[in-house]
Amino acid sequence: ALAEEVRVALAARPRVEAAVATRPPGASVSVDGGGATCAPTPCRVTLRPGVHHFAVTRLGYRPRFAAEDVDEDRDVVLALDPAPAALARAQLASALAGGLDPDDLTFARAAASAFEARVVAISRGEDGRAHAAVFDRARDRVLARVAASSDAPTASSVRAAILEWRGMT
Repeated sequence: ALAEEVRVALAARPRVEAAVATRPPGASVSVDGGGATCAPTPCRVTLRPGVHHFAVTRLGYRPRFAAEDVDEDRDVVLALDPAPAALARAQLASALAGGLDPDDLTFARAAASAFEARVVAISRGEDGRAHAAVFDRARDRVLARVAASSDAPTASSVRAAILEWRGMT
């Protein structure tokens, strides 16, 4: 009976909205161990008033954990710190194992940070073709992208992407 009274009282409590932003944007947010989630930031979660535990993750950045009192609708802004190279490399391996597309710009940014490089060449095999891309961290964009036939080794596609990039710089 007491448990039912507590459940009814909790259900009757108003809800509040937390507008979650991160610096940089594009993170995933879990609140109270997954009771509420949103992604990518900026995003919104609806919660009961009170203190909530936010866990924020983004490829290439240290996970961030924070307790925030959300008694009314409010903004929650959390800054993320770049991950050290070893952590960033582990995150990249996990993201690839989880199916992240290596052509994703988030992957390229994290790879440049993980290997502390201004420019990275990313290669992969797919659909019987060798794909390569060159990402420039200072310009924050992929500068060259090449797909070679299946009889060309991956090294050839990387070489072609680098030559294309050199023609642009």
